[in-house]
Amino acid sequence: MYATISRSVTKLINFECMKKAFISFSVCLALLTAVAVPTSASATALTTGQIQAVVSLLQAFGVDTTTVTNVQQILGGAQTSTNNASTTALTSSMIGFLRLGDKGDGVKLLQTILAADPSIYPEGLISGFFGRLTKEALKRYQHKHGLDQVGFIGPKTLRDIDDDLNENPIAAEHDDGHATSTVSIGKGHICAIVPPGHLIAPGWLRKYDGERPTIPVCQTLPPGIKKHLDGEENQPATDIIAPIISAISIGSVASTSASISWATNEPATSKVYFATSTPLDLSIATTVTGSGLLTAHALTLSPLTASTTYNYIIESKDVSNNIATTSQNFFTTLSL
Repeated sequence: MYATISRSVTKLINFECMKKAFISFSVCLALLTAVAVPTSASATALTTGQIQAVVSLLQAFGVDTTTVTNVQQILGGAQTSTNNASTTALTSSMIGFLRLGDKGDGVKLLQTILAADPSIYPEGLISGFFGRLTKEALKRYQHKHGLDQVGFIGPKTLRDIDDDLNENPIAAEHDDGHATSTVSIGKGHICAIVPPGHLIAPGWLRKYDGERPTIPVCQTLPPGIKKHLDGEENQPATDIIAPIISAISIGSVASTSASISWATNEPATSKVYFATSTPLDLSIATTVTGSGLLTAHALTLSPLTASTTYNYIIESKDVSNNIATTSQNFFTTLSL
């Protein structure tokens, strides 16, 4: 199989070398060498890093987006289908090291990932152009993942994007012209891979024209994912329901401490975020955490400042890592 992939990519690169007179012989040789690896029974596809290296070279020397996409699909082992509909999973190797001013299918894929979270990319525009809105959304994404907010994609950001694609996979669905998605990519349209029992990312449900979601659920699953799911048919259903927090109570408020109690409908962790600022920023708020999984929770917040109003949010997480949080509430400590 790899021999076939290598021959296909070599033909594409040879074509580009003949078409682009400004690409030097040494560059063509480097590209050809990148895919001319020894074949073996165990070699089925390149790693994501190796694919990205070839793609970066192609992009650096002005190879058109269609050719780059074809190379990525071939190196990743993507197969075309003669059926009316086929689905190909998309990977982070298609994005590359993008920055302000770039355009193409890689930017569309990046914008789709950012749009999955409305707090990251509230505009949700998937245009294929890396403009100011995309840059600001990417900076918010980088902040969420604890990265430097540089507004362009480097290796660290690309790794986090790859993790997000594993959690919320998307694909290019090729059909007979009756597309359900508004976002085209290559010769298909972007769709969300949502296995049974899973939920689509909330940002993708945004209505594009008042009727259709911007990123719909794929009509068919890619063969590799379908095979994986078929092997899990007899597995227990995954718990995707967060605990329910109730009976919140503030007790024993003193000048320098206060106690908070609540209940959950299933065993879960205990955590309270608190600070004097509002709205409460969970990334910098003080926290107090309990131990074990409980249904009756109680924590003491201290040390506090007398005659001061504190805002707090409660968080509980069950054994399946489903997290529930409350809305922001407040209390005021007693004077000395």
